[in-house]
Amino acid sequence: MTTIIEKLTDVDIYAFINRSDTSFASRLSLYLDLKEYSIKLSRFALFVTAREDDSIIGVIAYYINREQNVFYIPYVCVDVKHRNQGIAKQLFSCLFQEARIQKKDIMLEVRPDNIGAISLYKKYGFQNIGIVGSKYLMKRNYES
Repeated sequence: MTTIIEKLTDVDIYAFINRSDTSFASRLSLYLDLKEYSIKLSRFALFVTAREDDSIIGVIAYYINREQNVFYIPYVCVDVKHRNQGIAKQLFSCLFQEARIQKKDIMLEVRPDNIGAISLYKKYGFQNIGIVGSKYLMKRNYES
């Protein structure tokens, strides 16, 4: 397995997001048009990807929020068949290394009912710092 930071096409990210949609506590497709979301991500985000035999098995999408001078994560997912194998740890480790190099804290939003994601984010040093709409806002300092 390899973990790298790369750009993805809207076709590549759509294939992964669509395949993984049913694995979310609240399916993304209930809130978003997955094709439009994939196009937006491919235009603005970088991706930390985990690949096995050239197939994407895990993704963290992030972009620089210039207003707050942070890395902002709009999407995190590990393929359901590959969970509990340390892939999320490798993805986050790669992102944390890049955050330290660029001296950028990391922020994300998460739905309160997504208990598994909240637990994972806390495990990797994210702290709840507020509420944005109906989601928790979490942050991790790049020096952590």
